[in-house]
Amino acid sequence: MDAKYGDSFLARRTSTERHCFMCTFKDWLLTRNQTFPIKDSNEFWTQFKTFIKTDGATYAGDLGWTKGSYGDQVVQYCAMYFEIFTDIRTLSLQQKSDLYDYLNSIIRIQNLQSPPEVSSGFITDGVFVDMVSAKALLSTAIFGVCTSLVVAIIVLIIATMNIVMSIYAIFSIILVLMVLTCFVYLSGYAFGLLESVAFTIVVGFSIDYSVHLGIAYMNQLKHSLGKPHRITLVKGTVAEIGSTILGGAITTATSVLPLFFCQITFFTKFGQFVFVNIAASFIVTFTILLSILLMKGPRGYTGDISHFIQHIRSLLIDEDEVAILEQEMTEKHRITGEDDDEFEDVEIKDDTNNSDEETIKGNKRVKFVDEPDVSGLVL
Repeated sequence: MDAKYGDSFLARRTSTERHCFMCTFKDWLLTRNQTFPIKDSNEFWTQFKTFIKTDGATYAGDLGWTKGSYGDQVVQYCAMYFEIFTDIRTLSLQQKSDLYDYLNSIIRIQNLQSPPEVSSGFITDGVFVDMVSAKALLSTAIFGVCTSLVVAIIVLIIATMNIVMSIYAIFSIILVLMVLTCFVYLSGYAFGLLESVAFTIVVGFSIDYSVHLGIAYMNQLKHSLGKPHRITLVKGTVAEIGSTILGGAITTATSVLPLFFCQITFFTKFGQFVFVNIAASFIVTFTILLSILLMKGPRGYTGDISHFIQHIRSLLIDEDEVAILEQEMTEKHRITGEDDDEFEDVEIKDDTNNSDEETIKGNKRVKFVDEPDVSGLVL
């Protein structure tokens, strides 16, 4: 007996909790003063069929018969039952899997030691069938979550064009997944079909708030002059998109409340999953994600993918094009976060210039303005 499970798991040899037609057949022969095993095959089948039709009628369903080559009946399969001293239904999925593997290892040893005609035995139970289904659903859920996260980060990168903001948003989605996992565990739900589907769609529900908040933050950064403080950016973000996200969360959460009163468990659990998902997504977005943006939100070119692409292009093109790009970057310095206070605007009037010109001398920005000559006009 494996010490990992002990006597509390498996049936003992002296246990009466067995259902074996051969053991009962042996006792039936001994009560009739006959020997066991019966060496003559014809005598064995005669006695065995008599046993099945009389005292062993309860075992008739444990045997599958088929017609042999000579028109006689041949046993195609047989089943034996035994009861273990524990409730398998109370075990965790991993414990069921370990126990199933252990019992199958015993059966494999017996098959190797048995004649070829009876060397294909296996063990089964309704609980083990559910266990295999649960393991398949679990692996499917893990694959679905991983695939959804990959798609989510691609969508976030395209929507925000900022790798740092995308990482922050994905982190908030993972936190929501952890909250939903704790909810399933504390509720005592077994991992089934509904849980597998719920974990797959949770990423889709969670990304909605994160991507809207991220786009709003980047929009505030884009339209800000100089290098604004993160508090200003977060305030502008909440003012721009906060009420919209709050309204969406309220309507979605309210729409699933009627499912709480359904008689079918599937709909009740599905309503609970969606409600917890929406609540967790909203709370995490407006607490954890906003706190991260207040402390380490991107500013200037931090995480800016378009700026990175321009930098790569500048390494691949000639010097003239680099000079043009640098001139364009200089004209957009307010968006890039450069300090504009170091320059002093000085306006110089020049009647001889035909066009507006602007140049920088030292720390002064000098602007030449044309002033039309009106001395020859007669009013």
